[in-house]
Amino acid sequence: MALSTEQIDRYRADGVVLVPKLLAAADLAPLQTEIEAWIDGRARELRAQGHLDELFERASFERRFACLYEASGGWIAAGLDVHLMRGPALFDFLRSDALLDAVESLVGPEIVLNPVHHLRAKLPQRLVGELVETYFNVPWHQDSGVLWEEADPVPIVGAVGTLQFDVLLDRLEREYGVSARLERLPFHCARWVTGPDARIEKVAGAYGRRRVEDADGAALILFDNEWTLQRSIEQERELTFHDVQPRRPAGRA
Repeated sequence: MALSTEQIDRYRADGVVLVPKLLAAADLAPLQTEIEAWIDGRARELRAQGHLDELFERASFERRFACLYEASGGWIAAGLDVHLMRGPALFDFLRSDALLDAVESLVGPEIVLNPVHHLRAKLPQRLVGELVETYFNVPWHQDSGVLWEEADPVPIVGAVGTLQFDVLLDRLEREYGVSARLERLPFHCARWVTGPDARIEKVAGAYGRRRVEDADGAALILFDNEWTLQRSIEQERELTFHDVQPRRPAGRA
């Protein structure tokens, strides 16, 4: 469904527009079924690992995830994202005619779908604790900083103290004549990590974390706050977190 002139003007003025009844229940049903199946499979996996006692199978779609999130200490959410699930129903939904017609009204017929879309369950505030500020109000960030390997790589600059970013920009301009602008990512802590690669991927895929590599190819995980970092250190017995790079990966210069 194409947007009206009034809706387009509202988007141009505010940067966002609400479009009631753009999608019908039938448009969402296959996606809901796919997400339900993923959540159920993840819950059974956590129970088999001893991280969950109750599956909450009788809870409604609207309530089950919140119950599982609380019971599992948040682990049910690990991997629940577009670029990790890559389900066919989700892909079909993102290509639905109703959705694309509305987008075309705003950007024209050339529409590109990149792998940075997210699924984010809106949980009760009491369940997200110290993450409330970033969970309900996602800070502005640069999406190209979270692309998968198959997308164009984008360097991420890290520093101890925000003043170092100002020093970097000043030196780039004074010494190299380059006027640069940094786009901040919502992460505040970083640790090199060693251990089973599959486990690193799973931990880094949880909310508030991201896996990256340094210039030598060594794995790091970025964390959105100190609490998330400490929680990971306490719970992940298979992984070792390092304040400095533990060693150069084999085969790297």
